[in-house]
Amino acid sequence: MDIWKELRDEGVDSGLLEEVRRFREAHPLTPEAQERVPVPKYLYYGREVWESAAAALLCGEHLLLAGPKATGKNVLAEDLAALFGRPVWDVSMYVNVDAAALIGADTLKDGQVVFREGPVCACARLGGFGVLDEINMAKNEALAVLHAVLDFRRAIDAAVDKNAVVQVALNGQGSVSDSMRPECFPGVVTDGAPTYDPEKAKEYLAASGLSPAECTFSIICSDDTKLRAGQVIQSSLKENLGIDVTLESMDLATYLDKTAVGDYEASIGGYTSSGVLPYAVGVYHSKSIDGSNKTRLNNPEIDAFIDKIKATLDPEENVKIVTELSKSLNEICPQVPLYLKNNVRAYAKGLEGFTMSPTGGMYIEDLSWSE
Repeated sequence: MDIWKELRDEGVDSGLLEEVRRFREAHPLTPEAQERVPVPKYLYYGREVWESAAAALLCGEHLLLAGPKATGKNVLAEDLAALFGRPVWDVSMYVNVDAAALIGADTLKDGQVVFREGPVCACARLGGFGVLDEINMAKNEALAVLHAVLDFRRAIDAAVDKNAVVQVALNGQGSVSDSMRPECFPGVVTDGAPTYDPEKAKEYLAASGLSPAECTFSIICSDDTKLRAGQVIQSSLKENLGIDVTLESMDLATYLDKTAVGDYEASIGGYTSSGVLPYAVGVYHSKSIDGSNKTRLNNPEIDAFIDKIKATLDPEENVKIVTELSKSLNEICPQVPLYLKNNVRAYAKGLEGFTMSPTGGMYIEDLSWSE
């Protein structure tokens, strides 16, 4: 099958096809990679889908193909690889796939310990197309590998000088936050979370395969405090990674409308909660998408952790689950934590029946004065 002729007959934009030809010329293959370029047997029909997919790939974007079974997702993936002349690695993301299965692992060969390259590693090295089938079934360990390869959030997290953010945005009235959940909650840990380290940030960016020019994005915010935080972020990313960031300030109503539906590239926001469970549900549970889950994280394993916290009454066991959830979120890195504001409450000595939650909420019950 001549895929070029078929696509011309399908009416796919000729200018777009010419850009794909230029891409192929600019990215020649090694003999090792050439062996994995597919020869398609079937053609995916749908001009608009073809044009959208090819344009996205030319812009360096990743594709998420979603739909019922037997609708041609794998056929389209194979056809795109053939059109672009790229080798393909198909990976079934079933629940037992771990980091070693994706990256590779040490093995014995001729009496020597050698590294056996995994599909993600080989795909990145040879400039191939990785087709990740049933990615919704992947567990967090596998997702953490993919985030490191496909995303640059960890690079951003490690490049932002959060101490400077606290000083400039809060006039020093706060503390740096590294964990994906507030450290004031019992059980929350920073294990696996990026910390400020410009050199490590450069390593994360290099691992993503993206150049600074490809990482340009805009940040929206809704008040002066967040705008000042954004200015520090803007400066940190430019200085440490060479990434250009633009800032856009807007009224709160517009900000909430945009973040509720995901109409933004990045935003600076906040979330206040009286406890660990409502915070987890509001910020990370999939049922809060189109609401307070601004990252739009939709991860069945994270949802299961949160539901388990809700169902566990034993305090010690509950804290253990919170810790596991905290570690998983830190590995995924769905957002870049910045700071925890200081909460100041003043009350007269001798006042009883007043307590304050870890996040600053005031609770009053049977107020009285001690003698």
